[in-house]
Amino acid sequence: SPDLQMSHADFAMGIQASGSRSPRDGDHAFDAFLQNLQGITTDDIGNTYLSESRLIRRIDATGILSTVADGRNSAPEFRSLRGVGADSSGNVYVADMLEHVVFKVDSNGVVTTLAGNGESGSDGDGGPATEAMLYRPFSVAADAVGNVFVGGYDTRVRKIDQAGTISTVGSYPTRVTALAFDEDGDLYVGSQFRVFKVPANGGATVAIAGTGDRGFSGDGGPADLASLSVGGISVDPWGNVWVVDQLSRRIRVLEPILTH
Repeated sequence: SPDLQMSHADFAMGIQASGSRSPRDGDHAFDAFLQNLQGITTDDIGNTYLSESRLIRRIDATGILSTVADGRNSAPEFRSLRGVGADSSGNVYVADMLEHVVFKVDSNGVVTTLAGNGESGSDGDGGPATEAMLYRPFSVAADAVGNVFVGGYDTRVRKIDQAGTISTVGSYPTRVTALAFDEDGDLYVGSQFRVFKVPANGGATVAIAGTGDRGFSGDGGPADLASLSVGGISVDPWGNVWVVDQLSRRIRVLEPILTH
């Protein structure tokens, strides 16, 4: 993996609202007043998905807002949604931290439980994901072939394969706050104050950013000497790793250092 340099981008953190009422389906996203945003992801056709505490919303490629799932007054009830992911088949996945489950919303809007039996814990590897225990799941991502990965407060990353079987595929120093895949299928794991890369070819997991200490420092220098607080990760087609830094309320970017 190439050496990475840390910097930050001066982007506004959030969506500016022009009104105060709750958004309605069909509104343009720029006119919507969105609250309690927790997670964000995109799919292959330009849709953006947002998780609020008890709602999942979609912004299509033209900027129009719609509700994917509303768990406030319907079953299953959402309590505290966090990370959200999407696959190439139009399914959306979201972690509910207080229900200790991962929900799946299919392309028809049908909500089912993908993983978790509602009890807090880490048991169940090797069996059906719906019978397993999850401990405050916080982050979720889907790979190119339909496997779903979830991270949480138990510091593990667990995989739900296409047959619905759950297994642990990694353990990290602190709770797993972010997951993302790049175009090569490599997995990026945010473990609070560090970012790790898990190669798709089975190579060794490497820490690519963060010292492991809480703080904000290191812009302009090697990413592995920087201090950061990871709240979200995205990887662009050029190999830049974008990180939501919760402590500094900035978006930071890990750029490959080009050598000649």
